[in-house]
Amino acid sequence: MSRRVAVGRVVWVALGLALGGWTWFAGVVPSKDGATLDILVAVFSILAGVLVVLMTLCGERTLYSGSWRMASLHRAELRRVLRRHACLFYVYLIVVGLALAGSLWDEVEVVARAALSLGVFAFVASFDLPVSIMQHQQSRLDEEVKRRRRRPGERR
Repeated sequence: MSRRVAVGRVVWVALGLALGGWTWFAGVVPSKDGATLDILVAVFSILAGVLVVLMTLCGERTLYSGSWRMASLHRAELRRVLRRHACLFYVYLIVVGLALAGSLWDEVEVVARAALSLGVFAFVASFDLPVSIMQHQQSRLDEEVKRRRRRPGERR
């Protein structure tokens, strides 16, 4: 079984890597007052919370109606989606951790730069998230429509 490459996802991740790398190698340093790092903590804490909610909704078992065979067919797709979301969640947490460390240790500039660079990457890579969620929900809806069409006695 071959899977299609999600070109949009690859583009967003590549762009995020490029911009995050540019932020790092250009020597962009967050402001000394710590406001930038506080913003990173706030934004990525909220994004991490939203991502946990989305992961919970993706795995909601009541949305997979039908037989165990239907649920089994969705298992591999669900694992891929949840694995991607979990990786992004951990990147968010690393950004928050680095930003907190950078705000605690003012003399360690490299930690603040790493937080900002990884934050730029994570933010840009997150642009594919709504499309990914819409595709996942659409495929679940399509499967439910197919299942109901096959049911005997269903009006067409």
